[in-house]
Amino acid sequence: MLVASINSKVSALLWWRRGFWLSAMVLAVAVLSLMPYLTSSAELVRMRNALLLIDHSTNDFDWTPASVPPSYMLERGPVDPFFLDVANRLGLAALPDDWARALVISRHLLGSSPVLKGGALKLDLRHTYQRIVTTGDGYCGDFVDVFMAIALAADMPVRSWAFSFDGFGGHGHIWPEIWNRQLGRWQLVGIFNNYYFFETPGVPLSALELRRAMLGNSKQLKMAPLYAGARVGMPIEEKAWDYYRRGLPEWYMWWGNNVFTYDRAPLVRTFSGVSRSLEQLGGVAEGVFPGVAILSEPGNQKQRDELERLRVRLQAAALTAVAALLALLLCAAAVMRLRKAAFRQAMNAANAARTAGPQIIVLTNLFPHAGTPGAGTFIRERMFRVGKVMPMVVVVPVPWFPLQGLIRLFRSHFRPPAPSFEISQGVPIFIPRFFSMPGLFRCWDGLFMALTCLPLMRRLKKHNPQSIIDAHFAYPAGYAAVLLGKWLNLPVTITMRGTEVSLAADPCRRARMLTAINQASRVFAVSDSLRQHAGVLGADPSRVRVIGNGVDLTRFYPEDRSAARKRFDIPESSPVLVSVGGLVERKGFHRVIAILPKLVEKYPGLRYLVVGGPSPEGDISAKLRQQVLDLKLQNVVHFLGALPPDEIRWPLSAADVFVLSTSNEGWANVFLEAMACGLPVITTNVGGNAEVVCRPELGTIVEFGNETDLLRALDESLARQWDRNLIIDYAKSNTWDCRVAVLIDEFRGLANHESVGQGRAEQSGNLHG
Repeated sequence: MLVASINSKVSALLWWRRGFWLSAMVLAVAVLSLMPYLTSSAELVRMRNALLLIDHSTNDFDWTPASVPPSYMLERGPVDPFFLDVANRLGLAALPDDWARALVISRHLLGSSPVLKGGALKLDLRHTYQRIVTTGDGYCGDFVDVFMAIALAADMPVRSWAFSFDGFGGHGHIWPEIWNRQLGRWQLVGIFNNYYFFETPGVPLSALELRRAMLGNSKQLKMAPLYAGARVGMPIEEKAWDYYRRGLPEWYMWWGNNVFTYDRAPLVRTFSGVSRSLEQLGGVAEGVFPGVAILSEPGNQKQRDELERLRVRLQAAALTAVAALLALLLCAAAVMRLRKAAFRQAMNAANAARTAGPQIIVLTNLFPHAGTPGAGTFIRERMFRVGKVMPMVVVVPVPWFPLQGLIRLFRSHFRPPAPSFEISQGVPIFIPRFFSMPGLFRCWDGLFMALTCLPLMRRLKKHNPQSIIDAHFAYPAGYAAVLLGKWLNLPVTITMRGTEVSLAADPCRRARMLTAINQASRVFAVSDSLRQHAGVLGADPSRVRVIGNGVDLTRFYPEDRSAARKRFDIPESSPVLVSVGGLVERKGFHRVIAILPKLVEKYPGLRYLVVGGPSPEGDISAKLRQQVLDLKLQNVVHFLGALPPDEIRWPLSAADVFVLSTSNEGWANVFLEAMACGLPVITTNVGGNAEVVCRPELGTIVEFGNETDLLRALDESLARQWDRNLIIDYAKSNTWDCRVAVLIDEFRGLANHESVGQGRAEQSGNLHG
């Protein structure tokens, strides 16, 4: 019932997690659909204008301050005292009319700084003003905002017009227009380019009057500087007229003059110094950014239609993004709730039968689970026996990369799918996924593994503060473990198991392994050769304690030879060799197959049983089968596939000799398992092999890569009469029980040492408190 209940939560968790990623994908698609408009500031402006587009089909822009349209964002908030002070210092109230005031404001902005540099500013109104008058910075929009602020402080009605050249995007111009209360008319102020326009001398035109005059090619139309002492935007007048005429089809009015309300908006304030686009987006979100009212005409119908379509797309993208975000948050909340519930249930029930004490958190990237049932069985055999005495949980981080499932279309056994949680023999097994690029940047695997496991490790420590991280293999799990131990203040043990030898060829991973070994609280090795290898890496080998692997005598024992051979259809008289292991290059099946033709000449009935299948390390089964075909050994070599641990004793019992021409091992459990079934072992002088096959009566050690020595050893072993009871007795002296007792003492000693250390630290803290 417990497993079923937890599995139901895990199943629901998987569905919610899929919903999370689906929502994330929809959100990403919604955002990516806007990418064409995020490529430049001009496109961002077009997107902003589309969002701000208002229906103004009446083209009524001749309203006066006495008849302001209700939708127009008229500044109704208080004027910033700073700009009241500016208006007073300029003496605007004492001037005879509003045009005189406009000229004084213009002269102040254009003439205060010796040089006008230009360039858009990302500042609030006050600082924008200070930069304009002190250093000459600012672009047309900055000048217009500050002009309007001073005008409003002087109680002058003011609004702004703009035009563009690129379909209402970011290439264009903006200028303010004042209402001259003395003349009862609008008058345009080209503040940034230092121009005003007229047909009758002394009577500045309004924006609409200027536009009509340009459209009619008026001969009387002239321009003059607002302040003769400052530079004009375009020294060549004809270029200035060409510039303004190009913008005629795309005129629009900013539907509001609320510069102070906009400046005070919290989101605008937050982003004003960060990004102009973010600032304006904040203004749009708070509803204080004025709308865009386009002056409609047949010549800009296409641009208006495109802007309208863009607005619809933006609204659809925004609605989709909001819905996806809400779904994302809902799924994330459900995932967290289910994960906590499953974790709590698993941790409370799985270790209920175990005595209290330090919790062992086994951290390894190689461990049997539904995805790879044959991987790391030697770790399970060892640690589950510890788990019968001490509380235990297993964390098996598996490598993950986006769309890695596509690789399985070509390599079917590449990173097989794995569940996120399961329970085996009452022990919870958590299987998080860490980022790992296939074949690249492997020296970062340890860090990514640690980062991925950190939230889970925090929960495990909270469940049992007296925890020990027990990592298997110095890299990547060992390195990840010391990082986690440092971050969470937990003791760490590392067991060196053999891969440390091959990984040492990579300088980066070699350095990571040395760091792990030096920083671990305890270091174990399954063989003395690995202890010595720690010294080769640069660590102190005296810190490493050798605790070899063992054999499970309830699972590995000799079956009746005749029954075993009958099971595999092997004649009684046939000499039989057997190898067990993952079908990978390192195990050396191909090296054994290569010498079989010469053995068959002397032993015509010879059979070779190959027990094993693909492993996380690889799969060369196709290569082996082709080698058998090439050497015409189809009747000699039998591929039995990967067998469950409880069935491996049958092919071992059917054989005469066990052989493994391996290139690297730590302490191969399979040697003891073969010996427990009465088989002598022929293997290579690598890793800890000579420590297992330590006497001539147990088998033969040959030099790796020496085909002649391997052939001779197999020939002699098949011809020799072995004392199989002696071999079995040796296996019995190497059971798991004696190894596990040492491990348990080490774990308890480490836990007691850490408790004393923490107690002293707390006591010291109290004395100094």
